[in-house]
Amino acid sequence: MSKPCLILIDLQKGVVALKNGVFNADAIIKHSVICLKHAINKGIQVILTQHENNSFLIKHSENWELMESVKKYSSNAFILEKKHPGIYKESGLEEYLQQINTSDLYIGGLISNGCVREACIDSLKHGFPVHLLEDCHSTFYGNAKKVITDINSELEKAGIDLISTLSFIEKNA
Repeated sequence: MSKPCLILIDLQKGVVALKNGVFNADAIIKHSVICLKHAINKGIQVILTQHENNSFLIKHSENWELMESVKKYSSNAFILEKKHPGIYKESGLEEYLQQINTSDLYIGGLISNGCVREACIDSLKHGFPVHLLEDCHSTFYGNAKKVITDINSELEKAGIDLISTLSFIEKNA
């Protein structure tokens, strides 16, 4: 039997602490943790990604670490370390998702117009039904509301389902 999977992208200290600040960061983290706790309680596979780069997300640095509110649930998740915006490149993720018999992917995290967008598009290309948690992603761009609205619209036109935290909970009760 196929089962859903929750993928939360780059909820790391250094991403949230970017110079311009992540728009609505507290609410994004709060909704992400609600989804995370629900998924764990319902036995839904959880994948948490950690992006690594040579500037502000150096592996094992404080900035590279997951947010504390997310990290405390990480023992119940598969941690996917990545060096690219996409979650499939050089990661073995597609094979892992097939191995655990994954059906739908529920995706949220940071940054909307970067790694989150890339994860959604790549997942669709890999044949997975994708649901973007519309209240669980954000950006640090100055015109954040417009960027998020534009990303939501672009992804919806591409065939990605937009759902809220509440809808995620209801669909996976």
